[in-house]
Amino acid sequence: MAVGELMREEARQQAEQLVQKHAAEVQKMSNAMPVLFVREGQRRDELLKLIAEEPSISILVLGASTGPKGPGPL
Repeated sequence: MAVGELMREEARQQAEQLVQKHAAEVQKMSNAMPVLFVREGQRRDELLKLIAEEPSISILVLGASTGPKGPGPL
């Protein structure tokens, strides 16, 4: 169980670092710091819960990869 928790924590740290990197790029382009959310669970379920919990969300932008593996699940 401890190994699983360690793996989960490492994955979360990697996700947070990636989000911070992209947030810095957004801040540089827009001069505004975006609000960041990192959640665990099924993407669709967590996205719907977040939208329901945060009435200040007025725009949702979905991105998709153009790489050889395709866009992935949206």
